[in-house]
Amino acid sequence: RRVHGAFGAAEQLMFDNLYDLSNRAKLPRGVHNIRPHLEHVDNVPLRVPLFTDCTPRGIAEMIKIMQDYGEIVCVYGSALNVCNMQVFQQADVALGVVPLIPQPCSSLPSALDYLSNDSRSYVSPVGLAAELGALPCSLLMRPTSSITPILNESNRLSCNLRTAFKFLLCCHLCLLLIQLFAALLFQPPPFSGSLILWLSALVFPLLSIALLANPVCPNNHHWLTPTKNNAQILRSEVKKFAIAFAFRFVPTCLFLPFAELYVLDTMCTLAVGPESCSIPHGHFNSTEPWNGYRGHYSGALLLAQNIVAWLLVFFLATLSTSFVFPASYIWQRAPTRNYIWVIMSPLCVLLQLAYMLSDVNSYSHPPFELSSSPGLLWICASMWTLFVLIGSEIVKVYESRVTWRQHRTAKLQFDTKLGMNSPF
Repeated sequence: RRVHGAFGAAEQLMFDNLYDLSNRAKLPRGVHNIRPHLEHVDNVPLRVPLFTDCTPRGIAEMIKIMQDYGEIVCVYGSALNVCNMQVFQQADVALGVVPLIPQPCSSLPSALDYLSNDSRSYVSPVGLAAELGALPCSLLMRPTSSITPILNESNRLSCNLRTAFKFLLCCHLCLLLIQLFAALLFQPPPFSGSLILWLSALVFPLLSIALLANPVCPNNHHWLTPTKNNAQILRSEVKKFAIAFAFRFVPTCLFLPFAELYVLDTMCTLAVGPESCSIPHGHFNSTEPWNGYRGHYSGALLLAQNIVAWLLVFFLATLSTSFVFPASYIWQRAPTRNYIWVIMSPLCVLLQLAYMLSDVNSYSHPPFELSSSPGLLWICASMWTLFVLIGSEIVKVYESRVTWRQHRTAKLQFDTKLGMNSPF
Protein backbone atom coordinates (compact mmCIF):
# COMPACT_ATOMS: atom_id res chain seq x y z
CA ARG A 1 0.00 0.00 0.00
CA ARG A 2 1.09 3.61 -0.44
CA VAL A 3 3.14 5.13 2.34
CA HIS A 4 1.73 8.52 3.36
CA GLY A 5 3.41 10.86 5.78
CA ALA A 6 7.04 10.16 4.90
CA PHE A 7 6.37 11.07 1.24
CA GLY A 8 3.71 13.24 -0.26
CA ALA A 9 1.30 12.09 -2.95
CA ALA A 10 3.40 13.63 -5.71
CA GLU A 11 6.59 11.99 -4.49
CA GLN A 12 4.84 8.63 -4.18
CA LEU A 13 3.46 8.88 -7.73
CA MET A 14 6.91 9.80 -9.07
CA PHE A 15 8.42 6.80 -7.23
CA ASP A 16 5.82 4.44 -8.74
CA ASN A 17 6.49 5.81 -12.24
CA LEU A 18 10.25 5.42 -11.97
CA TYR A 19 10.24 1.87 -10.60
CA ASP A 20 8.06 -0.96 -11.78
CA LEU A 21 6.91 -2.75 -8.63
CA SER A 22 4.08 -4.72 -10.17
CA ASN A 23 5.86 -8.02 -9.57
CA ARG A 24 6.92 -7.36 -5.99
CA ALA A 25 6.25 -10.07 -3.44
CA LYS A 26 3.19 -9.52 -1.29
CA LEU A 27 3.30 -10.69 2.29
CA PRO A 28 0.15 -11.50 4.23
CA ARG A 29 -0.74 -9.46 7.26
CA GLY A 30 -1.57 -11.42 10.40
CA VAL A 31 -1.03 -15.04 11.30
CA HIS A 32 -4.56 -15.98 10.27
CA ASN A 33 -3.70 -15.08 6.64
CA ILE A 34 -0.56 -17.21 6.49
CA ARG A 35 -2.19 -20.53 5.54
CA PRO A 36 -4.31 -19.15 2.66
CA HIS A 37 -1.25 -17.35 1.33
CA LEU A 38 0.85 -20.52 1.42
CA GLU A 39 -1.86 -22.55 -0.30
CA HIS A 40 -2.79 -20.11 -3.06
CA VAL A 41 0.11 -17.66 -3.58
CA ASP A 42 3.66 -18.68 -2.64
CA ASN A 43 5.88 -19.80 0.24
CA VAL A 44 7.38 -16.38 1.01
CA PRO A 45 6.13 -16.33 4.65
CA LEU A 46 8.20 -19.43 5.38
CA ARG A 47 11.30 -17.75 3.96
CA VAL A 48 10.90 -14.51 5.91
CA PRO A 49 11.39 -14.91 9.69
CA LEU A 50 9.01 -12.05 10.50
CA PHE A 51 5.29 -12.00 11.22
CA THR A 52 2.82 -9.67 12.90
CA ASP A 53 0.15 -10.12 15.60
CA CYS A 54 2.74 -11.53 18.01
CA THR A 55 0.38 -12.69 20.72
CA PRO A 56 1.22 -15.98 22.47
CA ARG A 57 -1.66 -17.67 20.69
CA GLY A 58 -0.59 -16.25 17.33
CA ILE A 59 3.01 -17.29 17.87
CA ALA A 60 1.93 -20.85 18.75
CA GLU A 61 -0.21 -20.96 15.60
CA MET A 62 2.70 -19.71 13.46
CA ILE A 63 4.95 -22.35 14.96
CA LYS A 64 2.38 -25.01 14.09
CA ILE A 65 2.22 -23.72 10.51
CA MET A 66 6.00 -23.99 10.22
CA GLN A 67 5.92 -27.52 11.63
CA ASP A 68 3.18 -28.53 9.20
CA TYR A 69 5.44 -27.46 6.34
CA GLY A 70 8.41 -29.49 7.57
CA GLU A 71 10.27 -26.95 9.69
CA ILE A 72 11.94 -27.78 13.02
CA VAL A 73 11.28 -24.86 15.36
CA CYS A 74 13.45 -23.84 18.32
CA VAL A 75 11.99 -21.29 20.75
CA TYR A 76 14.07 -19.09 23.05
CA GLY A 77 12.11 -17.03 25.54
CA SER A 78 11.57 -15.85 29.09
CA ALA A 79 10.72 -18.49 31.65
CA LEU A 80 9.05 -15.89 33.87
CA ASN A 81 6.32 -15.12 31.34
CA VAL A 82 3.48 -17.54 31.96
CA CYS A 83 2.08 -16.88 28.48
CA ASN A 84 5.20 -18.44 26.95
CA MET A 85 4.35 -21.91 28.26
CA GLN A 86 1.93 -22.46 25.38
CA VAL A 87 4.66 -21.48 22.91
CA PHE A 88 7.24 -23.70 24.65
CA GLN A 89 4.88 -26.68 24.44
CA GLN A 90 4.23 -26.18 20.72
CA ALA A 91 7.90 -25.90 19.67
CA ASP A 92 10.13 -28.87 18.88
CA VAL A 93 12.92 -27.51 21.09
CA ALA A 94 12.41 -24.90 23.79
CA LEU A 95 15.07 -22.97 25.71
CA GLY A 96 13.96 -20.94 28.71
CA VAL A 97 15.98 -18.06 30.10
CA VAL A 98 15.59 -16.12 33.35
CA PRO A 99 15.72 -12.44 32.40
CA LEU A 100 17.54 -9.80 34.39
CA ILE A 101 15.19 -8.24 36.91
CA PRO A 102 15.65 -4.59 37.91
CA GLN A 103 16.70 -4.10 41.52
CA PRO A 104 13.88 -1.62 42.32
CA CYS A 105 11.37 -4.43 41.77
CA SER A 106 12.28 -5.84 45.18
CA SER A 107 14.04 -4.60 48.26
CA LEU A 108 15.02 -8.13 49.32
CA PRO A 109 18.12 -9.50 47.57
CA SER A 110 17.00 -13.04 48.27
CA ALA A 111 13.95 -12.54 46.06
CA LEU A 112 16.25 -11.97 43.09
CA ASP A 113 18.24 -15.21 43.55
CA TYR A 114 17.20 -17.26 40.55
CA LEU A 115 18.10 -20.73 41.72
CA SER A 116 19.13 -22.20 45.03
CA ASN A 117 22.83 -22.92 45.57
CA ASP A 118 24.89 -24.95 47.99
CA SER A 119 24.83 -22.28 50.71
CA ARG A 120 21.02 -22.08 50.88
CA SER A 121 18.36 -24.71 51.30
CA TYR A 122 15.55 -22.64 49.77
CA VAL A 123 14.44 -21.53 46.31
CA SER A 124 13.64 -17.86 45.85
CA PRO A 125 10.24 -16.81 44.47
CA VAL A 126 11.82 -15.80 41.18
CA GLY A 127 13.66 -19.11 40.99
CA LEU A 128 10.48 -21.06 41.70
CA ALA A 129 8.57 -19.11 39.05
CA ALA A 130 11.35 -19.76 36.52
CA GLU A 131 11.39 -23.49 37.31
CA LEU A 132 7.62 -23.74 36.84
CA GLY A 133 7.61 -21.65 33.69
CA ALA A 134 10.40 -23.72 32.15
CA LEU A 135 8.75 -27.11 32.65
CA PRO A 136 8.15 -27.56 28.87
CA CYS A 137 11.73 -26.43 28.12
CA SER A 138 14.67 -28.68 27.44
CA LEU A 139 17.03 -26.28 29.18
CA LEU A 140 16.74 -23.40 31.66
CA MET A 141 19.49 -20.81 31.32
CA ARG A 142 20.69 -18.11 33.65
CA PRO A 143 20.66 -14.50 32.40
CA THR A 144 24.46 -14.47 32.25
CA SER A 145 24.58 -17.58 30.06
CA SER A 146 25.06 -17.39 26.31
CA ILE A 147 23.27 -19.48 23.72
CA THR A 148 26.19 -19.28 21.28
CA PRO A 149 28.25 -22.12 22.87
CA ILE A 150 25.13 -24.31 22.88
CA LEU A 151 24.56 -23.69 19.17
CA ASN A 152 28.21 -24.34 18.38
CA GLU A 153 28.17 -27.60 20.33
CA SER A 154 24.95 -28.76 18.68
CA ASN A 155 26.41 -27.94 15.27
CA ARG A 156 29.52 -29.97 16.11
CA LEU A 157 27.48 -32.94 17.30
CA SER A 158 25.22 -32.89 14.24
CA CYS A 159 28.22 -32.75 11.89
CA ASN A 160 29.93 -35.57 13.79
CA LEU A 161 26.76 -37.66 13.68
CA ARG A 162 26.55 -37.18 9.92
CA THR A 163 30.22 -38.10 9.52
CA ALA A 164 29.87 -41.21 11.71
CA PHE A 165 26.84 -42.48 9.82
CA LYS A 166 28.55 -41.83 6.50
CA PHE A 167 31.61 -43.81 7.57
CA LEU A 168 29.45 -46.65 8.93
CA LEU A 169 27.58 -46.82 5.63
CA CYS A 170 30.88 -46.95 3.72
CA CYS A 171 32.09 -49.81 5.93
CA HIS A 172 29.01 -51.92 5.22
CA LEU A 173 29.18 -51.11 1.51
CA CYS A 174 32.79 -52.30 1.52
CA LEU A 175 31.71 -55.59 3.06
CA LEU A 176 29.07 -55.98 0.37
CA LEU A 177 31.36 -55.09 -2.54
CA ILE A 178 34.12 -57.43 -1.43
CA GLN A 179 31.65 -60.30 -1.33
CA LEU A 180 30.32 -59.28 -4.76
CA PHE A 181 33.76 -59.01 -6.40
CA ALA A 182 34.77 -62.37 -4.96
CA ALA A 183 31.64 -63.96 -6.41
CA LEU A 184 32.39 -62.44 -9.82
CA LEU A 185 35.87 -64.03 -9.68
CA PHE A 186 34.30 -67.45 -8.91
CA GLN A 187 36.23 -67.79 -5.67
CA PRO A 188 35.09 -68.86 -2.20
CA PRO A 189 33.48 -66.12 -0.06
CA PRO A 190 36.08 -63.92 1.65
CA PHE A 191 34.01 -63.70 4.86
CA SER A 192 32.25 -66.38 6.84
CA GLY A 193 28.93 -65.79 8.55
CA SER A 194 30.54 -65.35 11.94
CA LEU A 195 33.02 -62.82 10.53
CA ILE A 196 30.23 -60.78 8.93
CA LEU A 197 28.33 -60.73 12.23
CA TRP A 198 31.50 -59.81 14.16
CA LEU A 199 32.38 -56.95 11.82
CA SER A 200 28.85 -55.56 11.45
CA ALA A 201 27.86 -55.75 15.09
CA LEU A 202 31.10 -54.76 16.86
CA VAL A 203 34.07 -53.55 14.84
CA PHE A 204 32.34 -51.17 12.40
CA PRO A 205 30.18 -49.50 15.09
CA LEU A 206 33.22 -49.00 17.33
CA LEU A 207 35.15 -47.29 14.53
CA SER A 208 32.16 -45.08 13.73
CA ILE A 209 31.30 -44.17 17.33
CA ALA A 210 34.83 -42.83 17.82
CA LEU A 211 34.09 -40.19 15.16
CA LEU A 212 31.33 -38.71 17.35
CA ALA A 213 34.07 -37.20 19.52
CA ASN A 214 35.63 -35.19 16.68
CA PRO A 215 36.67 -31.74 17.92
CA VAL A 216 35.60 -28.52 16.27
CA CYS A 217 37.39 -27.83 13.00
CA PRO A 218 37.86 -24.17 11.94
CA ASN A 219 37.33 -25.16 8.30
CA ASN A 220 34.21 -27.20 8.99
CA HIS A 221 32.04 -25.20 6.56
CA HIS A 222 30.49 -22.88 9.18
CA TRP A 223 30.45 -20.25 6.43
CA LEU A 224 28.04 -22.28 4.28
CA THR A 225 24.72 -20.75 3.39
CA PRO A 226 22.02 -22.58 5.37
CA THR A 227 19.31 -24.35 3.42
CA LYS A 228 15.78 -25.32 4.31
CA ASN A 229 14.80 -28.85 5.25
CA ASN A 230 14.37 -31.16 2.29
CA ALA A 231 12.61 -34.49 2.63
CA GLN A 232 14.18 -35.75 -0.60
CA ILE A 233 17.80 -36.74 -1.07
CA LEU A 234 19.47 -34.32 -3.45
CA ARG A 235 21.04 -35.83 -6.55
CA SER A 236 24.14 -33.68 -6.08
CA GLU A 237 24.69 -35.13 -2.59
CA VAL A 238 24.32 -38.68 -3.92
CA LYS A 239 26.81 -37.94 -6.70
CA LYS A 240 29.27 -36.41 -4.25
CA PHE A 241 29.03 -39.42 -1.92
CA ALA A 242 29.34 -41.93 -4.80
CA ILE A 243 32.47 -40.30 -6.24
CA ALA A 244 34.13 -40.00 -2.83
CA PHE A 245 33.29 -43.62 -2.01
CA ALA A 246 34.56 -44.83 -5.38
CA PHE A 247 37.98 -43.24 -4.94
CA ARG A 248 38.35 -43.89 -1.21
CA PHE A 249 36.97 -47.38 -0.65
CA VAL A 250 36.46 -49.20 -3.95
CA PRO A 251 40.21 -49.73 -4.64
CA THR A 252 40.49 -51.52 -1.29
CA CYS A 253 37.40 -53.59 -2.15
CA LEU A 254 39.19 -54.70 -5.32
CA PHE A 255 42.50 -55.36 -3.58
CA LEU A 256 41.15 -57.72 -0.89
CA PRO A 257 39.58 -60.39 -3.19
CA PHE A 258 42.89 -60.70 -5.00
CA ALA A 259 44.63 -60.94 -1.62
CA GLU A 260 42.36 -63.88 -0.76
CA LEU A 261 43.18 -65.53 -4.10
CA TYR A 262 46.90 -65.15 -3.41
CA VAL A 263 46.61 -66.66 0.07
CA LEU A 264 44.50 -69.58 -1.18
CA ASP A 265 46.94 -70.29 -4.02
CA THR A 266 49.88 -70.22 -1.57
CA MET A 267 48.12 -72.63 0.81
CA CYS A 268 47.16 -74.93 -2.07
CA THR A 269 50.78 -75.00 -3.23
CA LEU A 270 51.95 -75.94 0.27
CA ALA A 271 49.35 -78.71 0.53
CA VAL A 272 49.42 -80.46 -2.88
CA GLY A 273 52.14 -78.72 -4.89
CA PRO A 274 51.97 -76.19 -7.73
CA GLU A 275 51.12 -78.83 -10.38
CA SER A 276 47.61 -79.43 -9.03
CA CYS A 277 46.69 -75.83 -8.19
CA SER A 278 45.15 -73.14 -10.34
CA ILE A 279 43.76 -69.67 -9.74
CA PRO A 280 40.96 -69.27 -8.72
CA HIS A 281 39.86 -72.91 -8.53
CA GLY A 282 42.55 -74.21 -6.18
CA HIS A 283 43.05 -77.99 -6.22
CA PHE A 284 41.34 -78.85 -9.52
CA ASN A 285 41.74 -82.63 -8.96
CA SER A 286 39.66 -82.56 -5.79
CA THR A 287 36.06 -83.83 -5.81
CA GLU A 288 35.10 -82.14 -2.54
CA PRO A 289 32.97 -78.95 -2.43
CA TRP A 290 34.83 -75.84 -3.59
CA ASN A 291 37.72 -78.09 -4.68
CA GLY A 292 38.47 -79.08 -1.11
CA TYR A 293 38.02 -75.67 0.56
CA ARG A 294 34.88 -77.05 2.16
CA GLY A 295 36.52 -80.34 2.95
CA HIS A 296 40.09 -81.43 3.53
CA TYR A 297 41.54 -77.95 2.84
CA SER A 298 39.05 -75.93 4.89
CA GLY A 299 41.91 -74.61 7.04
CA ALA A 300 43.28 -72.72 4.03
CA LEU A 301 39.95 -70.96 3.48
CA LEU A 302 39.68 -70.16 7.19
CA LEU A 303 43.15 -68.63 7.20
CA ALA A 304 42.48 -66.60 4.04
CA GLN A 305 39.17 -65.27 5.39
CA ASN A 306 40.72 -64.13 8.66
CA ILE A 307 43.63 -62.42 6.91
CA VAL A 308 41.24 -60.58 4.57
CA ALA A 309 39.07 -59.51 7.52
CA TRP A 310 42.05 -58.19 9.46
CA LEU A 311 43.34 -56.29 6.43
CA LEU A 312 39.88 -54.77 5.94
CA VAL A 313 39.74 -53.53 9.53
CA PHE A 314 43.28 -52.17 9.26
CA PHE A 315 42.52 -50.30 6.03
CA LEU A 316 39.26 -48.90 7.43
CA ALA A 317 41.06 -47.71 10.55
CA THR A 318 43.56 -45.98 8.27
CA LEU A 319 40.79 -44.38 6.21
CA SER A 320 39.06 -43.15 9.34
CA THR A 321 41.92 -40.68 9.85
CA SER A 322 40.45 -38.62 7.00
CA PHE A 323 37.06 -38.52 8.73
CA VAL A 324 38.29 -36.97 11.98
CA PHE A 325 38.63 -33.57 10.30
CA PRO A 326 36.70 -33.97 7.02
CA ALA A 327 37.38 -30.39 5.91
CA SER A 328 41.12 -30.26 6.72
CA TYR A 329 44.11 -32.25 5.59
CA ILE A 330 45.86 -34.48 8.09
CA TRP A 331 49.07 -32.43 7.93
CA GLN A 332 47.06 -29.31 8.84
CA ARG A 333 44.97 -30.82 11.65
CA ALA A 334 46.36 -33.97 13.26
CA PRO A 335 43.66 -36.62 13.90
CA THR A 336 45.28 -37.38 17.26
CA ARG A 337 43.26 -34.47 18.71
CA ASN A 338 40.33 -36.88 18.89
CA TYR A 339 41.45 -38.87 21.92
CA ILE A 340 38.55 -41.32 21.67
CA TRP A 341 39.54 -42.16 18.11
CA VAL A 342 43.18 -42.58 19.16
CA ILE A 343 42.04 -45.28 21.60
CA MET A 344 39.29 -46.96 19.57
CA SER A 345 41.07 -47.24 16.25
CA PRO A 346 44.05 -49.34 17.50
CA LEU A 347 41.68 -51.21 19.79
CA CYS A 348 39.58 -52.37 16.82
CA VAL A 349 42.70 -53.55 15.00
CA LEU A 350 43.87 -55.46 18.08
CA LEU A 351 40.42 -56.98 18.61
CA GLN A 352 40.40 -58.24 15.04
CA LEU A 353 43.93 -59.60 15.47
CA ALA A 354 42.85 -61.47 18.61
CA TYR A 355 39.83 -62.86 16.75
CA MET A 356 42.06 -64.02 13.89
CA LEU A 357 44.59 -65.72 16.16
CA SER A 358 41.94 -67.50 18.21
CA ASP A 359 40.00 -68.61 15.12
CA VAL A 360 43.06 -69.87 13.23
CA ASN A 361 44.56 -71.65 16.26
CA SER A 362 41.24 -73.30 17.13
CA TYR A 363 40.02 -74.54 13.76
CA SER A 364 43.01 -74.64 11.46
CA HIS A 365 45.67 -77.34 11.17
CA PRO A 366 49.15 -77.62 9.61
CA PRO A 367 50.28 -76.55 7.07
CA PHE A 368 47.51 -73.91 7.15
CA GLU A 369 49.01 -71.69 9.84
CA LEU A 370 49.50 -67.96 10.11
CA SER A 371 53.26 -68.39 9.87
CA SER A 372 52.75 -69.98 6.44
CA SER A 373 51.04 -66.88 5.01
CA PRO A 374 52.94 -65.24 2.12
CA GLY A 375 55.28 -62.46 3.20
CA LEU A 376 54.81 -60.63 -0.10
CA LEU A 377 51.18 -60.05 0.84
CA TRP A 378 52.13 -58.17 4.00
CA ILE A 379 54.63 -56.03 2.07
CA CYS A 380 51.97 -55.15 -0.51
CA ALA A 381 49.46 -54.42 2.25
CA SER A 382 51.90 -52.00 3.89
CA MET A 383 52.41 -50.15 0.61
CA TRP A 384 48.66 -50.21 -0.06
CA THR A 385 48.03 -48.47 3.30
CA LEU A 386 50.09 -45.48 2.17
CA PHE A 387 48.30 -45.44 -1.19
CA VAL A 388 44.88 -45.51 0.51
CA LEU A 389 45.77 -42.65 2.84
CA ILE A 390 47.10 -40.44 0.03
CA GLY A 391 44.08 -41.17 -2.14
CA SER A 392 41.72 -40.30 0.68
CA GLU A 393 43.38 -36.92 1.15
CA ILE A 394 43.17 -36.22 -2.59
CA VAL A 395 39.42 -36.82 -2.43
CA LYS A 396 39.18 -33.94 0.05
CA VAL A 397 40.23 -31.57 -2.73
CA TYR A 398 37.21 -32.66 -4.76
CA GLU A 399 34.88 -32.45 -1.75
CA SER A 400 36.07 -28.92 -0.92
CA ARG A 401 35.44 -27.73 -4.48
CA VAL A 402 31.98 -29.29 -4.58
CA THR A 403 31.11 -27.76 -1.19
CA TRP A 404 32.22 -24.32 -2.33
CA ARG A 405 30.18 -24.69 -5.54
CA GLN A 406 27.11 -25.65 -3.51
CA HIS A 407 27.68 -22.62 -1.29
CA ARG A 408 27.70 -20.25 -4.26
CA THR A 409 24.61 -21.92 -5.74
CA ALA A 410 22.74 -21.61 -2.44
CA LYS A 411 23.48 -17.88 -2.34
CA LEU A 412 22.02 -17.39 -5.82
CA GLN A 413 19.08 -19.75 -5.57
CA PHE A 414 16.26 -18.14 -3.61
CA ASP A 415 13.40 -20.38 -4.75
CA THR A 416 10.74 -17.82 -3.88
CA LYS A 417 9.15 -14.76 -5.42
CA LEU A 418 11.32 -12.59 -3.21
CA GLY A 419 14.33 -13.35 -5.39
CA MET A 420 13.06 -11.60 -8.50
CA ASN A 421 16.56 -10.83 -9.76
CA SER A 422 17.87 -14.35 -9.17
CA PRO A 423 19.10 -16.16 -12.32
CA PHE A 424 17.33 -19.27 -11.01
